[in-house]
Amino acid sequence: MSYFATLNKKHKKQVNSILEFQSDNLSLLQVIGSDYIGYFIYDGDILVIDKNIPLYDSAKVFVRINGKECIKIYRIIGEFGYLQTALSTVLPEFIGDLKYEIIGVITNVIHTANNFSHN
Repeated sequence: MSYFATLNKKHKKQVNSILEFQSDNLSLLQVIGSDYIGYFIYDGDILVIDKNIPLYDSAKVFVRINGKECIKIYRIIGEFGYLQTALSTVLPEFIGDLKYEIIGVITNVIHTANNFSHN
């Protein structure tokens, strides 16, 4: 199981140059766990999430579904929006059937030094 940690002063030694930039539109979150390898997002990676980018087909989004934060792929099929996992064998979920909140679009993934072997 993965979870997300908001970057704060505790993480300053790891990402001190990133933490100097702050904006109401952007969030930096660190992934803790390995649930998102299918998205090429690894334990310790830092997500840059933009809250103001309009949704588009195939965008990686940071979303809260039924109170649980996770990463999904936003899909537009016909006139409707769906959320899909990285597994191509799992059908997309119609967002009208879910209690969800899309926090923002993941614009960048910053791989930490521990994860350079994945690239």
